[in-house]
Amino acid sequence: MPSDQKWLGALAVLCESITSDPDAALVKQDHEEPLIKQLQAMADTASSSTRKARAWLSQCAVFLDVLPAYRVRIASAKERDQTQTRETQKLRLKEEWLVKAYGVFVSSLSKAAKHKDTDASLIAVAMRCCGELYARRPSFNLSEDVLRVAAPGLDHADDVVRQSALKSLRRAISDDRSGAASLSVAKAIHGLLRDRKGGLRRNDALELLADLAAPSALDDEAFLEKNRLRKLATKKQPQKAAKKVKTKTRKARDDEIQAAKDLRETSARVDAEDMRRNARSLVHELGLVYGRVVQAAYRGDARTRRVLLPSALRGLKKLAPAANADVVDACLNQIRGIARDEACEPETALCCADAALVL
Repeated sequence: MPSDQKWLGALAVLCESITSDPDAALVKQDHEEPLIKQLQAMADTASSSTRKARAWLSQCAVFLDVLPAYRVRIASAKERDQTQTRETQKLRLKEEWLVKAYGVFVSSLSKAAKHKDTDASLIAVAMRCCGELYARRPSFNLSEDVLRVAAPGLDHADDVVRQSALKSLRRAISDDRSGAASLSVAKAIHGLLRDRKGGLRRNDALELLADLAAPSALDDEAFLEKNRLRKLATKKQPQKAAKKVKTKTRKARDDEIQAAKDLRETSARVDAEDMRRNARSLVHELGLVYGRVVQAAYRGDARTRRVLLPSALRGLKKLAPAANADVVDACLNQIRGIARDEACEPETALCCADAALVL
């Protein structure tokens, strides 16, 4: 067995070889396994927790260096049968191999994080890797799987794990332009709250949601549809093109249209309708999260009242202008019931009274 120094040296050389030529690292060289697969094997066969942690962190750094910022679309069987250029075939194979290698790494992190016998230090490293991967590559494939590993870290018993997960997910939300990452994080926290039946250790997850920017009042669906039809009716119709158009002019026009489409795709501009759709879904998801906490507190759960309810009320006050009126009224009635409960602590009753005045 090589010494730790030699093992770390071999790990560093392997990582350097992968990042210097990622394309070559995905294929076999001289009848040897691909370099990206050799790196995974070093992590799987590590003889100690320290070596495994170093290998995972190195893998994480390598994937952050080679993964693209977009989501890879896997070609269907019909598309593979079509005639393709050599460059297109090479690009598709590279992307598919990269997604496969990334999936193996995410799967190993997930198994370690969920296994009861895994060392606490390794769980911390696994969640740290997943948090960094989601924060910096939220649009890449398997992002939901990565988030499912990172989200439970928000309520982990170890403070290092918890702070690492909180920092990574907060970064992902702050860099979110379309609202998709915020929505995914809210869904993950809702699932965590549901699976543990509201029994979270700390309020870090709810504080993360409560720190989100206050959503603006969302337009009604009927109003949006009416507005769309009005714009469509008043849109200036293009003049009928002349019958005789030179072939060169038509081809130049088609090239300009295609170039404009390619530019829109590469610039990755966020569609306004997608942002509006994500905002509606986020308001709905936050309403479910806060409503679940308020309901548990209304039923008399002392821990929920003491630990989770203040954060939920803070988020609910932000959410109220955009939320459904029936949802707000239902929460308001339960909040009043909590404040009137004789067993309610003075601090909790004060939070309820403040929220009731705002709602």
